[in-house]
This record gives sequence, C-alpha cells and structure tokens, in this order.
Amino acid sequence: MVLAPTDFTDQEYAKPRAAFDKALASVTVASTTRGMAVGHDGLKVPVTTASAELRTDQFDAIVVVGGQGAMGSLVNDAALLALLRSAAVQGKVVGAICLAPVVLARAGVLRNLPATCYPDARVIRWLTLNGAEYRAGSVVVSGRVVTASGPAAAEEFARRILEALGRPPGS
Repeated sequence: MVLAPTDFTDQEYAKPRAAFDKALASVTVASTTRGMAVGHDGLKVPVTTASAELRTDQFDAIVVVGGQGAMGSLVNDAALLALLRSAAVQGKVVGAICLAPVVLARAGVLRNLPATCYPDARVIRWLTLNGAEYRAGSVVVSGRVVTASGPAAAEEFARRILEALGRPPGS
C-alpha cells in the first residue's frame, strides 16, 4: 500500500488494510519517504519503505491510498509512477481510491480504460486528460486495475482487490 506522507484519507487506508490483514495478505507500507505518515484525521502509520526502493518483483499488487496528499506528493513521485507503469505491464493488480486514481492516470496505467474517482469535476478532468474513460460508480474494475470513488467505497474496493488477486476476503 502506498500513501502520502501527510493528508491521506484515514479510512481509505484503514478499511482496506483491515481486509488485507484478515485475508492474511502480507502488506508493505510505502510512501515517498520512510517514517511516520499522518492521515487527514490523525491516523499515524509507520512507513517501512520509500517508493524509490520498491521493485515490481516484490509484490502481487500496488494499492494507492487517496486523500489530498496523493495530489500533493504522489502524483509527482517519478519512482512511483515508473513502478505503477511496470506493474501494469507485468499484469500485477493495481488499485487506487478517491483522488489516487489520478496517480494511476498520470502513470499512464488508465489509458483507454474505464475508471472511477472522487466525483469532483477537476479530478474527473485530470483522469480524462490522461486518457482514462471516467465511469461514475463506487468501484470500477478493468481487468487487473481497480479504482474506487472514496471512503464509502473502501470496503468494496478492498474486496475487489482481493478478488483480482484470487484471494477471497477472509481467506
């Protein structure tokens, strides 16, 4: 899971993380730098890996957590963008929620694919300008790419990520 060092949406991390833990998935938490990430509502999450240290052969999926921080730091993280492109090309599961689908779009992962995001005109415009086909809805799955609209969709988003990985929730 990749989150911004500050201002990520707490629920968009906590709910999927709980589902992944329940499914006994091994989760690495990454950000632009190591240390303690702090969510919009104050959730503190230890970051063990910087995005520049990640390699696609280390995981089966990359899940990008939303929130204003995604627009501030993740959307311009060259190492993360390259990692996302590589993961998509290799057929890894790639997911993003709320504002984070913009990061996938910026990486070119959503080109010519249906995707959803936080339903704000500016965010939708970012997606479409980067080649995505916006679809209104809580979660949109396009092959091994999963996007979600926001905190209310966090549990379904996690379930769809696990399904894409071939791991039933709670397995």
